[in-house]
Amino acid sequence: MTENRKLATILSLDVAGYSHAAELNDRAAAEGVRKVRALITEVASPLGGRIFSSAGDGFMLEFPSATAGVRAALALLNESASERRALPKIRIGLHLGEVMVEDNGDLLGHGVNVAARLQVLAEPGSAIASEAVKAQVRTDEELPFTPAGRVQLDKMSEKIAVFRLGPGHAKLLNKISRRRLARALLFGGLAAVPVLGFTAWRLLDRRPGTNAPPTLAVLPFSALGGGADDAAFAAGLHDDLLTRLGSITALRVIARNSVLAYAGATTRASQIAHELGANAVVEGAVQRSGNRVRVTVQLIDGGTEVQKWSDTYDRTLTADNLFDIQREMTEAIAHALGTVLTAQEMTEAFVGGTHNLDAYEAYARGRLLVRDADPAQDDAYAAAIAAFDQALARDPNFASAYAMKAYALSRSFVSFEPQQTADRQLRDEARLALERAHSLAPNAAATHFAFAAYFYWGYLDYGQSLHHMDQALAAAPNDADFWDLKALITRRAGRFAESIAAFDRAISLDPLNMDAIVADAFLLGITGGFAQSEALLARARAIGGSPLTVNRLSGLVRSFQGDAAGAWTLLKNDRSAASQDLRLSFAMCTRNAANVEFALRDWPEEFRRPPSFPQLYDVDRAIALRMLGRTEEARRLLLQVKAQLDASANPYPDGAPMLPDVVPGLLGDLAGVRAAERDFAAHAPNDELYRLARNYSFAVSFLNAGDADRAIHYLQANAAVLGPSFFLRLTIDPQLDALREHPGYLALKRNFEIWRGSPH
Repeated sequence: MTENRKLATILSLDVAGYSHAAELNDRAAAEGVRKVRALITEVASPLGGRIFSSAGDGFMLEFPSATAGVRAALALLNESASERRALPKIRIGLHLGEVMVEDNGDLLGHGVNVAARLQVLAEPGSAIASEAVKAQVRTDEELPFTPAGRVQLDKMSEKIAVFRLGPGHAKLLNKISRRRLARALLFGGLAAVPVLGFTAWRLLDRRPGTNAPPTLAVLPFSALGGGADDAAFAAGLHDDLLTRLGSITALRVIARNSVLAYAGATTRASQIAHELGANAVVEGAVQRSGNRVRVTVQLIDGGTEVQKWSDTYDRTLTADNLFDIQREMTEAIAHALGTVLTAQEMTEAFVGGTHNLDAYEAYARGRLLVRDADPAQDDAYAAAIAAFDQALARDPNFASAYAMKAYALSRSFVSFEPQQTADRQLRDEARLALERAHSLAPNAAATHFAFAAYFYWGYLDYGQSLHHMDQALAAAPNDADFWDLKALITRRAGRFAESIAAFDRAISLDPLNMDAIVADAFLLGITGGFAQSEALLARARAIGGSPLTVNRLSGLVRSFQGDAAGAWTLLKNDRSAASQDLRLSFAMCTRNAANVEFALRDWPEEFRRPPSFPQLYDVDRAIALRMLGRTEEARRLLLQVKAQLDASANPYPDGAPMLPDVVPGLLGDLAGVRAAERDFAAHAPNDELYRLARNYSFAVSFLNAGDADRAIHYLQANAAVLGPSFFLRLTIDPQLDALREHPGYLALKRNFEIWRGSPH
């Protein structure tokens, strides 16, 4: 019998988390799969696609062309994310290859197997396509492909280039219902509540899966010499090795921040691997003596603690020899873990280096200073910039030093106000360093990373920033700092789904990053992921996060759920400066006069009049007095505040904890609120997070000033971004009581009730 073979575009799809969902509620899980199948039929048929195999929650489809397959994948992803669909998340693999056609129409063979393995690599809500698919898409189609490096397919010898597709590309399709995921927003009880200055990540299950790439924890190297210079040298060598290993697409490397927790510890390798979600652990020691260096390193299996590989490198101390040691270690570790390091990856890992040992040591010192800097401190990066200058004085052609200097200068920008003279000077210096880095190593990951930081912090130019971030990640797909910056950029740009995906990847590579965990809890809380948010906060407590920070965030999450009493209980005894606005807000939301009086009385005197806005306590007290029915007393206090503000040349300086529309609103000055609105529209930064915060403040101020319709406009604008769960926080805010019967408010309530009654 003649064997029937052909080329076909194969789409492999499964329902993410189906087994867990079925364990909780098998009927609901089965209904979700039925809905997914109906969606597949709806999307695939017009594009010439068909299901040729299905099993449980998995489906295999054939399409007549790569373009049809990609368009189907995008449609499926976007429609499955639509609120009106109420579907579980899916993940998709796409491949174009040769298949065998069975008599019953089933397809078998290598092409089908590759698609199935790519689907396993895709994160929930996304698709992974092979290079073969991308190569066949019509050039006049603007179908989006984001490079995701090269991957080693499970149980296959080949390593192929892959590309990521996601639901952020719905503009290409005619029928799309896009679910807009929310971002960080202040709690709206008081207009003056400050926005948390965190970044956001989603905590992933870090147990290595059977199909996941190997995950490696490289512990800090011991410095056997004992001196400060020896310790810095060992730390720099360790940091470099992390960077080299991070360039390997088929390997995940835990970030420096997380492995530093185990520096000098006697913890067993198996316990470290378990806590970090790693398959293997690397331990090393460095000893310098005169012009010699000895590096001893071993690779230990994370489950059995069996030594998989070890070696000792004893060389004359030169920059070239250090690079040779790093190169040999990188290759040996990759080989021991069963991964393949391509020549291109090795080249990219070492581009932009130096042949001067003094330059290398200064650069390594500067990079460590950058990583350990606290951006909230003045001159946090000054020492790092000086170290990079020392490196460049010894080697003027050291591309990586120029790139890191530019990054440190960009991070030194004091605010998002580029017109300030200091910022302009820093920006100009950063640009000069970037131009040198680009001329020496235009395709280096460090160069693109520095450009991304420059455009982001210097200009809020998200398009340019993301262009360079994608280039950096293509070269170094396992760098947690790179994913972190991409998450920050996309978040502030309002591209929330992309931001969450980037945060997911960052935290999977840096699992002990406390800022990431608590920030993600905040993000999940404002978007309705309350259970996940609470779980993250529990993890933060277990790791040992600041009790004040965790409690403050827990209170916010309770308020997002409409739990005023729970929020108040968590912050009732918190007398820290950052919590006072919030504590009074929660007290008001309980509608208990004793709680409000306590919050006012217990507000520490030293925190009542911050230099940036000395009237803070008086305004907040006036808001509380209004709630308590003491309106005349509140008005007299507000008139005093207004007189002080009118007499000030700069009543609302940058960073002031009060917005300019609040006092006019409380005084019923509609013209004043409108003036603040016009000023914001004229000077609003390109910042979706800040816009959401201002929207809530304007809603309260317009309502206080008598314009309920305008108040509803702003609340609806936020609900469109944050989703129906946003309604819950409105229910406990006493400043919105006058809106309860407004048709717009009732519409928000109906949308919430529909959302609450549907699977999500």
